[in-house]
Amino acid sequence: KNGGSKEESSADVSDKDKRYQGDISQWFTQHQTGFVSSPGLEKDITVHFNSLRGSVARLRIGDKVDFRLEENRGGRPQAEDVVVIDAPKRERINGICASWNQSRRTGVLTSNDYKSGRENIHCVATEIIQKTDGDKPKLTMPIMELRSGESVEFEVEIDSQGRPQAYN
Repeated sequence: KNGGSKEESSADVSDKDKRYQGDISQWFTQHQTGFVSSPGLEKDITVHFNSLRGSVARLRIGDKVDFRLEENRGGRPQAEDVVVIDAPKRERINGICASWNQSRRTGVLTSNDYKSGRENIHCVATEIIQKTDGDKPKLTMPIMELRSGESVEFEVEIDSQGRPQAYN
């Protein structure tokens, strides 16, 4: 480790078809980036949100992933074509944006699918919340603003303050 972050591997990226498996060792939601550890590599490899495949848009520490290595713009190996192969079940729920404060980039969501439907679910703009059109996702890119009344799809976890928090 170097200054609290993982060192990046000097792995050989010449075999573009070779796939590796590993575990997410760090994930930084605000930057949508993290690191994956793999027994076949000396050091942890950078992984970015844009490299994810499938319906998972957020990784968690401990998720098992399958990936290829490619060289990033800085000439370092980076995980690409990342697929989650084993992760805790993530139940997605539909809800509504009850309020949004753009200057603070935070808001409150509600959902009849969560507990009694009357509990506020906090949301910060650094999370990717998927807008929906009925049952279909509307966008897959990171969304930094919501409007009251918009339909959204998300997961709920309890944050460090004991409040329900919306995640993607």
